[in-house]
Amino acid sequence: MASSTYALLRSLERRKERLEDLLKEPEPLREIPTYIDIEEVDDYEEENRWEHEKKWETLSIAENREELEEEIKTLNDLIEKAKEILKEEQEVKLTESKKAIEEGFKKIKEMHGNEMILVFTESKDTMEYLLRRIQSWGYSVNFIHGGMRLEERVETEKIFQHEKQVMVATEAAGEGINLQFCHLMINYDIPWNPNRLEQRMGRVHRYGQQKDVYVSNLVAEDTREARVLAKNF
Repeated sequence: MASSTYALLRSLERRKERLEDLLKEPEPLREIPTYIDIEEVDDYEEENRWEHEKKWETLSIAENREELEEEIKTLNDLIEKAKEILKEEQEVKLTESKKAIEEGFKKIKEMHGNEMILVFTESKDTMEYLLRRIQSWGYSVNFIHGGMRLEERVETEKIFQHEKQVMVATEAAGEGINLQFCHLMINYDIPWNPNRLEQRMGRVHRYGQQKDVYVSNLVAEDTREARVLAKNF
């Protein structure tokens, strides 16, 4: 939910599908995990974290088949509410990201920098959502995520540098590539681990950078994300 309504929707939909599949089993509750060490998982490589997130989506405290059925009904209601928010296109974070990109390109022109912006997100679902939205705003865009090999990431970096205006990236863009030709970065959401946030910024704000670097963090006030950000700065 902290990432995007779309990511929340996709997670709810996958959860519903998995619980419905479990409901078909003779003893569905045996297949449902009840505990996951989130702090341990947070240190895993991105693709490995995604695999564990699939397990999170089936966490449940249901104690019998009836409670599981009731949870699926609740998921249906939440899915419809999420779809309505997306349909109305009233998500504040998305509106603010559009403003940040527009203002970012103005700032880049003022500083005579390279006209390209790096957008970071924690969620692959959010990445896919942003790709569609940013393209609809008239920008050329590509992406990097943790499911890509290093050679693919390096090739995508080159395409971004020479052909695209915006690159949307998950944590994988913070690993093994140099993006210091870019001067402006937007964190659409932030990692729970402040060290990973520093690593993101280190992709552009590093030795050899010839321009000032501007970073925008799209974080709501009075949230846990805001406290993580305050700790970091």
